[in-house]
Amino acid sequence: MQKLKPLTKQMKIYLVLVGIGLVVSYNIYQHFNKMPGHQTPFLITCLTMPFAYSTTEGSEWYEKPSFQFDWEPLRLLTQTLPYSEFIDHFTEVSELTGYFKIPEEEEMISLEKDNVYQPNLPTPVKAEIDLNKLSDPNYLLSKIYTGDHDELTIDTNMLSKWDFEALAKKEFRLDESVEGPKVLIFHTHAKERFADEDKSDPGILAVGSEIENILENKYGIETLHVTDHFYINDTSEDTNGCYERMETVIQGILDENPSIQVCIDLHRDGVAGTGKVVGDLNGEEACKIMFVNGLTMLKNQDGENIPMKTLTNPNLEDNLAFSLQAQIEGMKYYPELMRKVYLKAYRYSLHMKPMSLLVEIGSQNDTSEEAVRTAEPIATILAKVLEKD
Repeated sequence: MQKLKPLTKQMKIYLVLVGIGLVVSYNIYQHFNKMPGHQTPFLITCLTMPFAYSTTEGSEWYEKPSFQFDWEPLRLLTQTLPYSEFIDHFTEVSELTGYFKIPEEEEMISLEKDNVYQPNLPTPVKAEIDLNKLSDPNYLLSKIYTGDHDELTIDTNMLSKWDFEALAKKEFRLDESVEGPKVLIFHTHAKERFADEDKSDPGILAVGSEIENILENKYGIETLHVTDHFYINDTSEDTNGCYERMETVIQGILDENPSIQVCIDLHRDGVAGTGKVVGDLNGEEACKIMFVNGLTMLKNQDGENIPMKTLTNPNLEDNLAFSLQAQIEGMKYYPELMRKVYLKAYRYSLHMKPMSLLVEIGSQNDTSEEAVRTAEPIATILAKVLEKD
């Protein structure tokens, strides 16, 4: 048998150095293992994330079974992450391997209770409107206006009568210096109801009440809601003569409340067929909105629009500007809910104030819940026109 060669002096020195290295490494390993409340992964965290931890007093500890250092990458990551912040260097607590900030009770979501909190986020702009296009009658006909073609000739010649770009920029503001209600909501056809309602239900009145609530409580606009009906009697639903009877009552209310500057005549639309007139509002269906303008003119046998002799409206241009601005705000923020502005021959209830709106929502085929949802968009649109939002 061949004898082993004796170790040279150089080899002996090398082995001694290796031994010293192993002893030092083991002592360092043991030192970090024995640190209060920590295990070896703390060393890796200190080396790789030296500024990611700090000392915090008065926080809670989270206890879990201790573990040893492991070079397996995924396990190493899961072991070191708990030490990336809030590591206490000085408190001696045994058998703890991580330090965690536990949320306060009021910060935690309870699964036993309904979480009804809704953040007050700004209404996002969904569509940009180029006001320069309002000078193009073809754009107006395609995007903004429609109407009763039996009684009016609605074409580019008709729309060229007004400068709609200027109307869109007309300034509307509330005079806050006068005390009392600033907005009046009423219903010329107060008995208009929805598909799930009968004669005992509030119908369109409930939508008016909700608009009043939002205007006052969200936007600080004092509002008067008139729930009177203007039919011939309490049992009738015949609309003939409603506008004439309405005018007497509403004009008296305006005389008694000179602070009122905005009038909203709120209706539920009636459509042919059984189709619903709804759109998406934050994932739920809501009644669509249509502004109506009475132009106090009729077309003659030659198709020319002639001013009516019996009906006049000195506020016609202001009415057009006010509904146009409301339409633009609606198209920007609630494009899924906006129908075109409907042009009609007569004047309806729009002549009593410059800032007057006749609003038709939904149809007889929609539900009362869908109708009430539309109150928020209507109130927001009005607030934006008046620059209260």
